[in-house]
Amino acid sequence: RVGDLAARLRGLPEADREGRGRLFAELVLACARLGKARWAMDWLQKMEREGLGPDTTLNNVVLVALANSTLRTMSATKRISKETKRERMRRLARNAARVLNKMARSPGLEAREESVRLCLQANLAAKRFTTCLWVLKGADAGRFALPWEALEFENIAATLARERNAIHETDPSDADGQRAVGALAAFLWRRWKARPAAAAAATTGGGPAIPHDAGRALVDLFCATTGVFDQAAEEIVEALKEARGFDFTRDALCDRIIAAYERTGSGVERPSRLLECVVSREMAPRLGCYVRVLRMAGKQANLPALDRTLRLMEEMGLKPDRALQHVLVACAQTGDYKRAEDTLAQMIVALDGPPDTAGPFANLIASCYRAGEVGRGLGWYDKCAALGSVAFDRSAYVGWIDALYSHALSLEAVGRRRREEKAPATPAQHEDVRRFLRKVRGAADEGSLEADRAVVRKLRKAVALVASGDEKVTAEFKASFPEADMPEEPFMGKRRFNRLIRRVGYDTEVSPRRVEELLEEMNENGVQVATATINSAISTYLRRGCFKDADEICTMLQTYGVRPNDLTVQLLLQMAAQRPPQDRLASMKLILQILDQPQIKKDLQFFNAAIALSYVEKDSSSNVVGNTPITNVSVELLDQIMESIAKYKLQPEDATFGSLLLAYNATGKTGKITECMTQMDDLNVEPGESTYRALLDIHARSGNIDAAENVFSTLQEENIATTIDDYQLVAMAGLELGDITHVKFWLSSHVNDGHPMDKRSYYLLFHTCLNADEAGHAAQVMKDLKKSGIPTSDNEMSNLKRLVEECRNRKVEASDK
Repeated sequence: RVGDLAARLRGLPEADREGRGRLFAELVLACARLGKARWAMDWLQKMEREGLGPDTTLNNVVLVALANSTLRTMSATKRISKETKRERMRRLARNAARVLNKMARSPGLEAREESVRLCLQANLAAKRFTTCLWVLKGADAGRFALPWEALEFENIAATLARERNAIHETDPSDADGQRAVGALAAFLWRRWKARPAAAAAATTGGGPAIPHDAGRALVDLFCATTGVFDQAAEEIVEALKEARGFDFTRDALCDRIIAAYERTGSGVERPSRLLECVVSREMAPRLGCYVRVLRMAGKQANLPALDRTLRLMEEMGLKPDRALQHVLVACAQTGDYKRAEDTLAQMIVALDGPPDTAGPFANLIASCYRAGEVGRGLGWYDKCAALGSVAFDRSAYVGWIDALYSHALSLEAVGRRRREEKAPATPAQHEDVRRFLRKVRGAADEGSLEADRAVVRKLRKAVALVASGDEKVTAEFKASFPEADMPEEPFMGKRRFNRLIRRVGYDTEVSPRRVEELLEEMNENGVQVATATINSAISTYLRRGCFKDADEICTMLQTYGVRPNDLTVQLLLQMAAQRPPQDRLASMKLILQILDQPQIKKDLQFFNAAIALSYVEKDSSSNVVGNTPITNVSVELLDQIMESIAKYKLQPEDATFGSLLLAYNATGKTGKITECMTQMDDLNVEPGESTYRALLDIHARSGNIDAAENVFSTLQEENIATTIDDYQLVAMAGLELGDITHVKFWLSSHVNDGHPMDKRSYYLLFHTCLNADEAGHAAQVMKDLKKSGIPTSDNEMSNLKRLVEECRNRKVEASDK
């Protein structure tokens, strides 16, 4: 059937538009009935290219076919890999969203409610959450209809919660994926909160009643938003707390909320207060809820939250037993060894004997060491050895060394001289330190502790501070660890100078010249200036804004014979980015010289950042409108960067060419833009968000309205989330021409898309009115800005008034002539 229709269409002359339109429609419908959604979309596009459309029915048919194909692919049972199935679903769902976007932008097309619902369902199945958010926002703004009442709110919420858990388990560092899921969940919560039923349900008997199914869905939304959109997450919890008669203990909802708090590393106060609220309603949370809160409080060393949770357990008749070990974890971090001893005694009574694991004892001993009670900690160590059933592993010894090291750092902060005057160390304390060293050495010999370099270095510093340089302790350390060096003054080396140099960056009362004095001291004391020292000096100068001094330090790299590393490059890139555009040329040349050195990692991000230094990035908080400032960076230098990328066989990406396009535009050599696009094609680099936004910036600032609108449409077709900056750039295309209608349309568009007018939007419209010699219109914009409540200084308002008066005077002079 499809083949016959296609043959008939090829034989029909182009002049017979009615016949060709009828055959095109039959082809689209036939392909849709076959389940060949991609074929149907191709025939529809050919039909519209011939000017035989648009047709609402056919577009809805294609949209439904693409959505159904996506859902069928999800449930397909034939043997295809998960990656292939996922990619196929994403491709079909993306095409469905493109058709819906086209229908929303075309005045003659209208998407049916069922079509929009299926498109949303398909993109949700394909895990295209940003597109789902776009569909919901479009429906909320009235761009197309969506049956909100028929929306499967509970299923969507459950899907988002499962996806958030999957991201956390497989790739916790996937911030973009977590943010996309959280944004969709936060929007659903705001939509649910604003529904008429929620307002009508509020009665005098407390908060609104929430059905259990809806409450379970809200818990799913909480699990998807917590840690990303915490404000929405807390609003959900507060709404559930205020709901009349809502049962947190049913379906383990309280467990899920507290587990989400723990998974995202939130503070323990909120889950602790939730547990208190649930208990106050005479509900009985499971023991796991209390244990999770105790574990969080122990890790965060929050003793008040621990006491509050233990009190709740006592009120509910629950015995903490082994959960008391979390109190010991907190004591190990705070050094409260007395509380730790009392807690261990409670555990022994509750368990009818000492714990059978080493964890509680190790935390108790660590609390003693953190408080500086080395002898007390050794006494508990001997008691554990007498039990015979407790064996400490490497983590226990490392924890003790860390505890003693923390105590040593607190002593260093006080100052050795003042500490000796206040409480001098006694011979008994020195003997305790020597015993501790022998215990550590014995553990290393038995294999319980791997005394690597970092552990021995930390132990050396801790022992040197706690024992105040006692000769017997020094001799004991050298005997225990002969491979380690124990200098008489361990803090006069490079690290001390590096720390002092970094401190200059934070202490504004100290002159930045102190860095040079410290470097001179290093030379006088025979301390080698290392790469870390130079990096600390550059970082300090950056923090204090001394860019010229930083340049001088960079010239010292060869003087001191220091080889820069990757951190040096990063610091120099930060330094150049903070300088005015006209002063970046020298920094860029220095960075390129360092990048050519063999020890530097050839990272594409370094070259991308170097390209970005040649133009001024857009700042949404800035009120400056108009063309991009021209920098003193030459085209030859940009070409040199691209040659270096090719030399080191790095594959440029979308971000590379996006920065390069803006850089060429900033140099004033707009002819290079076409060459840059050709180079992208030659290297098979697909244009993406960076490239499209760069082209939008270039066309908008040059006043090319049609090109800017086309690029903006491409952003939407590619389902790239548009920001207020994008709308303002398209509006800026009409600035120089004084096209008030164009600017107003695009500013109202970003308001309709959920981005309210900011100061920059008002400035755009104001200057457009001035370019159109519409002084009265500009004065009205100025009044609207004042009424909007946006903070505006008196100086800004006086400048705007002056510009309006100048515009009126010009108009009067032109009229007189």
